[in-house]
Parts: sequence; structure tokens; C-alpha cells
Amino acid sequence: MSKSTQAARGERQPGGRRHYATGEASRERILEAAERVLARDGYHAFSTRRVAHECSISVGNLTYYFPTKSSLIEALMQGIYDRYERRYTELRPAEGQDSPDWLAEQVTKMLQDAVDTEATGLFLELWIMARHHGFGAEVINRFYEKSAHAIARAMSREYPDRSHQELLRVAYFLMTLGDGVCAVFSRLGDRSVGHDEIVPLAIEAIKGLLENRHDGV
Repeated sequence: MSKSTQAARGERQPGGRRHYATGEASRERILEAAERVLARDGYHAFSTRRVAHECSISVGNLTYYFPTKSSLIEALMQGIYDRYERRYTELRPAEGQDSPDWLAEQVTKMLQDAVDTEATGLFLELWIMARHHGFGAEVINRFYEKSAHAIARAMSREYPDRSHQELLRVAYFLMTLGDGVCAVFSRLGDRSVGHDEIVPLAIEAIKGLLENRHDGV
């Protein structure tokens, strides 16, 4: 396949960057390129020029879709959080899967995602963005609130005797654990306790909250 054909189809070229024929970018393609730039270069090196170069278009073509850097950043943040939120809304236990097994699986996945190199790098940069842009905090707050409700609804299928508010508190606790794991274990370096030792503790804590009623939950 020729390079021109690859570019027209937006295929990945050596070096990891996708190439699109000049002028053929779309809003979706620009946001994909912006996410790659953010994850690779970080917020402080993020610019519309770098995103345009990543997408093989002119800055003018990019600003047709996103007139300002702030509008691009807001759309990027919202798109990433929407993607993760959809993952929570699609949580379903497998046919015949026991509640404790399903719960352990979900907690393990969330805490593993929290130390995934690509995901953690991306979320750390998103938190930085939120400090520099007023809309960033609003986007993050909406993400946590909507995700917590989605997680609570998923848990209600396995724990129907618990109220939504009870499950919502557990969901927020789980997300707090995930963010804490991201902050503590996402960076390289030796620690006295490993991430793999934290996951079983988290599973037991969440199980205890859901399976043993006591005041405050």
C-alpha cells in the first residue's frame, strides 16, 4: 500500500503517529491526535500546533473545529471521561457468576487500570489540566458523579438489598482507592509494599462494606 493511500485512510506510520491527508481531518481524528500528544508530551508541552502536526493538518484546519486551545482541551477532557464512564455503565456480571467473584473481578480491574502506564499518565495530565482551566474541575466532578452512580447501579444487581445511597458511598470509596493507587503506584521506584498486595486488601474492604451491614454504610 502506498504512503498516500495510508495517509488517506488515516493509518499508523512508523513512529506511532497516524497520518491523514491534509484537510481530511475530522473532529474525532483531531481529538485522537490530541490524546496521543497529551499522553506522550504532557500538558505543559501540549499545543494546537503539535496536535495539528500529529494529525498532519494545518493549524488553520484544526481551528475550524476548535477555535481555541481551551475549546480543544475541554472537548478532549470530556471525551476521555465519557469513554471511561461508558465502561462503568456497561458493567455486567457473567451468566451464573457469583456476586463475590464479580465484585473481586471489578475491583481488581479498576485497580489494575489505575497503574496502567498509558492510562495513569493520561489521567495525571488531565488532573493538571483541571488546575489550569476552570471548566476542568467541572468536567472531572461530572465524571466522578456519573461514574459513581453507574457503578452503584451495577452493584445493585448483585446486592439488591442495599439502598442506592449505600452503594453510592461504596462506589465513591472504590474510586478513591483507584485514584490513590494511581498516585502512589503509577510512578517507577521501589516501595515497601507492592500494588499486588493492595488489591486483595481493597477487595476485602469492598466486600465487607457490601456484605456486612453496620452504621455509616
